[in-house]
Amino acid sequence: MKRLLGVLPNKQCSLDPVPTWLVKSLCNTTPIILTNLINSSLYSGIFPSSQQHAIVTPALKKPQLNPTVPNNYRPILNLSFVSKLLEKVVAKQLTAYLESNNIYQLISLHAYRRGHSTETAMLKICNDAVVAADKGVITLVVLLDYSAAFDTVDHSVMLEVLDQRFGVRGKALKWHQSYLHGRACFV
Repeated sequence: MKRLLGVLPNKQCSLDPVPTWLVKSLCNTTPIILTNLINSSLYSGIFPSSQQHAIVTPALKKPQLNPTVPNNYRPILNLSFVSKLLEKVVAKQLTAYLESNNIYQLISLHAYRRGHSTETAMLKICNDAVVAADKGVITLVVLLDYSAAFDTVDHSVMLEVLDQRFGVRGKALKWHQSYLHGRACFV
């Protein structure tokens, strides 16, 4: 936990009861308290309702856009430090699970993986096209812009994929359901 606390930035949200730097500086007692809080959340399968709030800060997408048009803004969610810490722990555990069960190979995911990026995705596409051409097969590539994809993902579908395709079940699935439901944001 001390290492994870050291890696997280000192960013702060007005939802935090104490400054992030102070939480991180109390390295003898804070990790024990945070570890107990995180373990309690994971064991119960419930994301704490106190951490389901976010402050939305609208940011203009490009400086030349008209600031009076609401669609020209993108929302930046500011979460509490504990919420971000809990998300990081779960992300690490989920990533380890997906890697250890070779699920990444099944879905050919290039984002959010160590050693993978848009460049490795393009290399794979190019390699697949060359292999197909060697076999006399025509390759068609369709590129889509998913820049706002997360905003449009149906949570029930996402939870079903976690369960059916990735084998995330029991308290782990319950935790993800709890994480996604009951969220509140304010500007």
